[in-house]
Amino acid sequence: MTDIDTVHERLEQAHDHLAAAEKCLATRTPGPVELHAAVDAAMRIGTALADLVATVMHQAPAALDHRSDAVLTELVADLRAMHGCLTTGPLLLAPARDDLRQLLAHPHTTAQHEGPTMPDDGDLRP
Repeated sequence: MTDIDTVHERLEQAHDHLAAAEKCLATRTPGPVELHAAVDAAMRIGTALADLVATVMHQAPAALDHRSDAVLTELVADLRAMHGCLTTGPLLLAPARDDLRQLLAHPHTTAQHEGPTMPDDGDLRP
């Protein structure tokens, strides 16, 4: 087995595990503990994906070996943009995770967070 086979297999396994977790969450309403775990995991996975993208960005020049500078330039720009999004995502979720943690620590109190709410899917349709 080559290194690329190992990388491909590991990434496929990670994808399969994430898809299974999403399906589990989608088929029933999670409890607060599961919701907190999902948000926390999304943050950690987002950070891991950002690290993966940064590594790919770093390795791209050697991997392409100057076969096409135009492709490399565009690839690195796209990876840099994706890295920025993946780095920002966990930071955006941190307040929600912290609110959930507080709710779990004090289950008999009502959360006082009055931040913006996201529309549900029905509100996004034309």
